[in-house]
Amino acid sequence: MALKPPTLALAAVRSLGRAGHRMVVTSKNRLSISAASKYCLKSYVISDPLTAPGNYARELLDLIDQECVD
Repeated sequence: MALKPPTLALAAVRSLGRAGHRMVVTSKNRLSISAASKYCLKSYVISDPLTAPGNYARELLDLIDQECVD
């Protein structure tokens, strides 16, 4: 059985979190399986990249600055 995108995102958060990375999650919905991970420190709702790519890009870049993501 192939993993679906939300499950893949959760697996990525868990794997990177276990490796010691600080995990900040974004989603187009308030309810995100990845945000429920114990490794997720913060979760943000931002625009859907498929329906509002310009807004998504701006919001993501703002969060990168706000959260000091490197």
